[in-house]
Amino acid sequence: MFTELVVFSTDLGWTGILTSEGLIQRTWIGHENRSSLLCRAGTNHAVVPVKRHSRMVGALQKYCSGKRTALDSLKIDESWMTPFQKQVTRACRSIGWGQVLTYGQLAKIAGSPRASRAVGSVMANNRYPLIVPCHRVCSSTGIGGFSAPNGVALKQRLLANEGRSVADAISH
Repeated sequence: MFTELVVFSTDLGWTGILTSEGLIQRTWIGHENRSSLLCRAGTNHAVVPVKRHSRMVGALQKYCSGKRTALDSLKIDESWMTPFQKQVTRACRSIGWGQVLTYGQLAKIAGSPRASRAVGSVMANNRYPLIVPCHRVCSSTGIGGFSAPNGVALKQRLLANEGRSVADAISH
């Protein structure tokens, strides 16, 4: 399987998209510089020019600048996921711009209302930040975590870009 890595700057930091056979394999967001992102992504990928994936890059740059952008047309690789992970991922992708759900609410939408902890685990291991908008999912007691660089601060900024404050997010 031949993979391509495209690396580009956004208003939220350096971002990378790893693709193979027309599917997104992974995304990275919020890196301080290009070198940091390349270190995180690893060196076994061919780095390709932005123009090769200009539609994806343009959509993510627009999103990162705070402009309402639908990312649901971007195709992700689900082949490695369990059926439960697919359900949760698809349910998360259905959360609209500026909406925030708890892990329990997402579990219910995904068809497993008693699986809020398992949903939290799927979100914590999300390979596709922004495209699978895990930043729109919070704990019932607070903002929750975020595994990208600058963690919760970046999650707060993403929510703010969508017109939500942290207080909004946790008060539902």
